[in-house]
Amino acid sequence: MPKSIDFNFIEEVAKRYDTPLFLISASKIRKNIQTLKNLLPNVEFFYAVKANPHPDVIKVVAENDVGFEVSSQNEFNLVYSLLKDSSKIIVSHPVKKEEEIEFYAKQGIRLFTVDSKEEIKKVKKVCERADILVRIQVKNSRCVVNLSSKFGIPLEEALDYCRYIKKLGLNPKGLAFHVGSQSLSPKPFINVLNRVSKFYEIAKKDGIFLEILNIGGGFPIPYKNPVPHLEVFCKPIKEILDKKFTKVKIMAEPGRAIVGDAGLLICKVIGITKRNRKIWYYVDESVYGLFSGKIYDQASYPLMVKCNGVRKYRSVIAGRTCDSFDIIEKEIKLPLLKMGDLIVALQMGAYTYSSSSEFNGFEKPKVKIIEGDWNG
Repeated sequence: MPKSIDFNFIEEVAKRYDTPLFLISASKIRKNIQTLKNLLPNVEFFYAVKANPHPDVIKVVAENDVGFEVSSQNEFNLVYSLLKDSSKIIVSHPVKKEEEIEFYAKQGIRLFTVDSKEEIKKVKKVCERADILVRIQVKNSRCVVNLSSKFGIPLEEALDYCRYIKKLGLNPKGLAFHVGSQSLSPKPFINVLNRVSKFYEIAKKDGIFLEILNIGGGFPIPYKNPVPHLEVFCKPIKEILDKKFTKVKIMAEPGRAIVGDAGLLICKVIGITKRNRKIWYYVDESVYGLFSGKIYDQASYPLMVKCNGVRKYRSVIAGRTCDSFDIIEKEIKLPLLKMGDLIVALQMGAYTYSSSSEFNGFEKPKVKIIEGDWNG
């Protein structure tokens, strides 16, 4: 994350396009993809579209030989409209409508992820030759969003599932897991990979030859607090994959790690008042807009202003909607700002645009894809 930004550039683009303005750096996306490929060279990556489904983001990702993980027909249609190729698309959502499964099957999708026997039955009904991944739970107390509280089965039940899949005439192809969004440690990956490697050997002895492992996402980026560098995070994962999964196709679904630091939001002060010994600054964005990630993704975005003085004051940053819930920062130290001053939010590329709304009739911010970045 940059320690400073080029405010001359920020002021220039804000003047040209007005605010609120969402900038996405294509070069940062490319760099992040290449970093992941370098660190995990034997992994096939599928960008998690839910992280940021903007069409220009999809185009940049597609140009860098990365596939796509989708969770809905709309996400599939978006990607397919740009790629015209379903072979680079996977569907990992373990709970789908029967008509959705049928839709995907007609588009050439044969690999489905499940975490219930009812789901297996649905797949069998509409796609008799499907390949199946069984999603398992992962314990991780050091992730921001625990996905295993909603999805996955205990690993101890996976062999029974594989046998059931085989019994129905479908093809058990492997397991899938997700350690949780924004994992702060690689240890959960290591723990589950050790257990899964033993399971694949057990399954082989049972006549079930598993060929695929989907390790999901969870690769972290820094926000206000530091996280392990991606090189440090991925090193032990690569070591265990190289040692224990040499004959298994490894898939991963990074989202945040590809677009998280590639997004920046520029907003401006549109109102100022004093309340309860704090200075309140109202800006032209909100938690119903791109700051929605504070709610749904539990993210706390680093904010920067052009420094107007050394002294800082207790302040509040409030959103533009009429809802009193719409508070972006309840307690923050800022220099004195004036009407029209710009506030910049960093690390806004993931789980912001995708969860934003037009509550109160406020349109989503303009989106501009740029080359280069905004680093000072």
